Amino acid sequence: MSFNELFNRTRRIAVLAQTRISTRVGEKIRSDMIAEEAAELSAAACKYSRVLRGKNPTPVTKEEAIKALEEEFADVLLSYMVCFPDTNPEGILNMIENKLDRWDHRLEETIIDGKRKEGKREQT
Repeated sequence: MSFNELFNRTRRIAVLAQTRISTRVGEKIRSDMIAEEAAELSAAACKYSRVLRGKNPTPVTKEEAIKALEEEFADVLLSYMVCFPDTNPEGILNMIENKLDRWDHRLEETIIDGKRKEGKREQT
């Protein structure tokens, strides 16, 4: 899918969210909804982390944990679109690019010649 296709599809979904949901559900309920969905995304991320670490065992497989994360991410994104239907997807993508650059820069700062700098702890 091209960027333009993604942008247009996201825009269409936002419009549908506005006309189908936002006009029928109050702002306070919508804000509760996004908070609840964000909490569920956090719980799914914790479950995925448990699967990866193998500690505090869970019967969920890695694939099931990823699927749950994807579903909760979709719920958060939809909730956001319902709460803020006029959001510019391009602006969000720009923020993501900036955060990626910052993350990359931080990682570069912690590694010299393939070794971690003193005082920096590697996370597993």
